[in-house]
Amino acid sequence: MRLVVVANLYPSPARPGWGTFVGARVDALKAAGHTVALVAPGSGPPWRRYLGLLGHAFGVLVRIRRADVVEAHIGYPTGLLARPMAFLMRAPLVLFAHGADVLSLPDRSRLDGFLARGLFRRADLVVSNGPVLSAALRRRVGEPRRLVDVSPGIDLALFDGAAPRPVSAAGPALLFVGHLIERKGVDVLFRALVLVPGRFRTVTVCGDGPQRASLESLAAEIGLVVEWRGEVTPAEIGRAMCAADVLAVPTLRDEALGLVALEGMAAGCLVVASRVDGLAVTVENGRNGLLATPGDAAELSRALDRAVELLGSPEDLQALRKQARATAEANSVTESARVTVETYADLIS
Repeated sequence: MRLVVVANLYPSPARPGWGTFVGARVDALKAAGHTVALVAPGSGPPWRRYLGLLGHAFGVLVRIRRADVVEAHIGYPTGLLARPMAFLMRAPLVLFAHGADVLSLPDRSRLDGFLARGLFRRADLVVSNGPVLSAALRRRVGEPRRLVDVSPGIDLALFDGAAPRPVSAAGPALLFVGHLIERKGVDVLFRALVLVPGRFRTVTVCGDGPQRASLESLAAEIGLVVEWRGEVTPAEIGRAMCAADVLAVPTLRDEALGLVALEGMAAGCLVVASRVDGLAVTVENGRNGLLATPGDAAELSRALDRAVELLGSPEDLQALRKQARATAEANSVTESARVTVETYADLIS
């Protein structure tokens, strides 16, 4: 099948952690034997990235002319470019809803809301990353022509090195992976860690973003020692997760699925996450991870304390890790690619 993938987020040497879920999908589609033409942004400031996106789109139109399907990630605003491409290529338009394109971007202005509603309602197919986001999409932008729920999936190969591992005698290692912005709740995590002093031998943060400077100041102020690794590649994230004992996902809001939580499960981490949106569906408290109320540092500290207790209980830990791995394997990017392509075959028949 000939596919055009249009994405406003995609990994690059300058931003290796940017849109890795789209990069993994493109790799899975190619591995399955499909022809994929990628339209992705360049590097640099926003104006340069989007100028690069337009240049790539023009190049694909000139070079390919026809496609079986045009995909847009994230559905809004990327669909604004993908829609005319689909029209010119006489191909169905498929919008992939990942979270912000439904939960926040349409609310930036009346124009954003108008454009987002029009895109989602007129697309030939909308692929939502799960039932929580599908419900929000229906509520906020209306009923699409056709809507299916398919997890974007994770690259399980990144966690092939995961194996049952004993906790260091010096204590467990805690990891956070994500964009350093307010809604990710890293400040809440730091305040929770102060309430359980000495429980973790290391605290590592993989990621970067506008909140980093304020978070560094907060860590210094409260006496928390943090290893800041910055933005790293998917392979480096895989290694960091396979070396960690606990993965914290303290998101405050707008988390439609929780891919990082799924990756942590695949790596054998004990996942401690917020009871919010899709995270509360992905992580089942006491079964494949632990949950706490978003924004509540005291409750999060108790969940982290419980995680350390579980790490010292081999039988309970084994049962939790087994269920967590099963959850991760049910969300593989290979399976996601297969299911969506089957849907496309029905769409274009």
